[in-house]
Amino acid sequence: MKNQPMYRGAILLALILSLLILGCQKELKAPNGLSFSVVKNYHHWPLISFSYRQDLQELHLILGNATAFEDFLHGIPDNGHPFTDGAVLVRLVYPARANPSFGQDLEPGRLKRLDYMIKDAERFKNTKGWGYASFAYLSQEKRFKPLGSSADFFRNCIQCHEKARKRDYVFTSYSPKGPR
Repeated sequence: MKNQPMYRGAILLALILSLLILGCQKELKAPNGLSFSVVKNYHHWPLISFSYRQDLQELHLILGNATAFEDFLHGIPDNGHPFTDGAVLVRLVYPARANPSFGQDLEPGRLKRLDYMIKDAERFKNTKGWGYASFAYLSQEKRFKPLGSSADFFRNCIQCHEKARKRDYVFTSYSPKGPR
């Protein structure tokens, strides 16, 4: 029992050091300043849709925050209205591979990257109201790493999304799970 204060002191010191280390860790940000923290809870977001990109042989799962999900439920972008500021869409990108048990079926391989777009018409005027970020997933390290070599990497994003101008620059259509 003599050593109890010493143990408490050691535990308190370890806790303080842990908090200092966590506080000093750099926030994960894309080169344009968009933070991964915007999508940190993406695991809990509803599924909006999924797609297969043939040219890259990739499977994409599209998730949305509550704002984006509500917009889709109200017919956006098909109804010609823009998304609400604060809407966020996440695209999880997986290489497509044949299912080992049923070769005619494609299934996702290991997660390659997470891309997201966030609507803020005022903040992202030069990219049609959307901000873009992309993060590679390093599966061996179980962590994300920002993609893009400079802050203007998003120019590639908006050039491609320009094809969906009439849909507020969003390719995805909502895929309902059935009647509510």
